Amino acid sequence: MKHKLVITTCVTTLFLALPATAAKQSDVERLLSTNSCYRCDLRNAELSNLDLSGANLRLAKLDSANLSETNLVGADLSFAELRGANLSFANLEKANFREAKLNRQGEKATDLSRANLKKANLFAADLTGVLLNQANLNEANFSYANLATADLVKVKANNANFAATNLSEANLQQASLKVASLNNADLSEAKLHRVALDYANLAGANLRETDLSQAVLIDANLTEAKLENANLSEAILATASLNGVDLNNADLSKANLKNASLNRANLVSANLSEADLTNAKANLANFSNANLTGTILKYAYLHRAIFTNANLNGAFLSGANLREANLNNAGLFGANLDSANLVNAQFVGANLTYTNLFNSDLRGANLERANFSHANLNQANLIGAALANANLTEAQLSEANYK
Repeated sequence: MKHKLVITTCVTTLFLALPATAAKQSDVERLLSTNSCYRCDLRNAELSNLDLSGANLRLAKLDSANLSETNLVGADLSFAELRGANLSFANLEKANFREAKLNRQGEKATDLSRANLKKANLFAADLTGVLLNQANLNEANFSYANLATADLVKVKANNANFAATNLSEANLQQASLKVASLNNADLSEAKLHRVALDYANLAGANLRETDLSQAVLIDANLTEAKLENANLSEAILATASLNGVDLNNADLSKANLKNASLNRANLVSANLSEADLTNAKANLANFSNANLTGTILKYAYLHRAIFTNANLNGAFLSGANLREANLNNAGLFGANLDSANLVNAQFVGANLTYTNLFNSDLRGANLERANFSHANLNQANLIGAALANANLTEAQLSEANYK
């Protein structure tokens, strides 16, 4: 009876010392001898610093396995389970992770930090909460994958494919995603501060409440993207396509939008103070209630744009085309509209006090109840303009044309 008790105690102690689900030793030996372990049980296995290039690990169970610094170039890990695995510094170039599960295991995140995943295939893989900071993801395929809440700080993912990928609440600060495909991706509430997205495709992407402050999006495609309440302060969007984009209540203060295209964009209540939209195209764009204080709109194409109740105090609109634009009740105190095309524009109830309208074309414009006190209308063309109840107190009208 005493011997049985001793044996039971020893076995119990041994099992307590082992991981809850240890790898099958025969499967480990099989992998090391054949470089193939289809459907193997390698959970919690110690496989670090090995050469497993080209290995067949399809459908293998590798949860909590240690594969750090292991060479897995060209390995097949499709449909494998790698929850909580350690793949830090591993070489995973051209590896196949199609529909693999790399999401958290309890509180333990799968670690792919500094790993090389160049040209790897992670189509539809589950990478929820994964650690990928400073990893090489250049030309990798993450389309339809789940990367929600993942850590992608400082990753290099140039030319990578994230089409229709879930990146909500992911951290991509200072990442490089040049020429990446992110069309229809979900980046809501993600952190993209100082991210490089030059020439990237973000058409139809969900970027609601995303932090893109100081991000670089030169020549990026954001057509029909959703950017409500997004932070784009000091972002560089020169020559970017933002046609039909929703920027309702977004922060674009001090952003660079030179030569950008914003046709039919929704910028209601957006903050564009001190932004630069030189030569931008915003045909039919809606800037109602937007803050454009000190904004540069020199030579901008704003045909039929809507600026009702917008704040354009101190804005620079020299040479801008505002033909048929709606600026009813807009604030334009001290704005510069010299040589602007304002043909058939609406300024009903607008405040143009101290505004510079030198040589501007106001033919057929509706200026009823507008305040032009102290405004410069020298050489302005006012033929056919409606001026009923307009305030022209101390306005300069030298050589203005009324006939």
